[in-house]
Amino acid sequence: MSGQPQRQRILDSALSILAEQGPARLTVRAVGAAAGCSTTGIYTYFGGKPGLLDAIYADGVTLFRAYVGAADEIADPAERLLAACRRYWAWALSHRTQYQLMFVTAQASFEPSPASVELAWAAFGDLVARVRDARPDLVGDEVEDAAHHLWAMLHGYVMLELVSVGTDEAEAAARFERGVQAMVGVASQDPAGAS
Repeated sequence: MSGQPQRQRILDSALSILAEQGPARLTVRAVGAAAGCSTTGIYTYFGGKPGLLDAIYADGVTLFRAYVGAADEIADPAERLLAACRRYWAWALSHRTQYQLMFVTAQASFEPSPASVELAWAAFGDLVARVRDARPDLVGDEVEDAAHHLWAMLHGYVMLELVSVGTDEAEAAARFERGVQAMVGVASQDPAGAS
């Protein structure tokens, strides 16, 4: 068994345990059993549970950034920003466990490493750049402030959806779309969202 498939199997097993049983049940022993490897393998790849959680966090940020970044192929800056917001929503709701680990780290009782935090801030830097392109009327600190407000709104909508019980998905998605368009200040030609 080669190294990369085993590493990924361990990460996938850890994500399954987090999703199905919660962070309290995530132990090195449980992950080893689910991944079909010894606890030594987990220590070899990740150095233990904190390293395993950090790897899930870093991989999540990397996947999130790549998925949202696909919007950067859109030429129009305002449409690019809208598409990135839609992709943020779509990725978060299809990767609920990773998203919550990335943004609610206290729930899993771990602190991401400085390298992982740097990855996360790079993702925020991407948002700042998209806001700067879409809103040339903003100057100086206004750009980062606007990006921060937009990020807070995106995160708020996602968290409301993640913790809500019995919410109509179509209604939540439509509300999200209206909120994003209002925040970005642009009426979209494509309200269908991310594919």
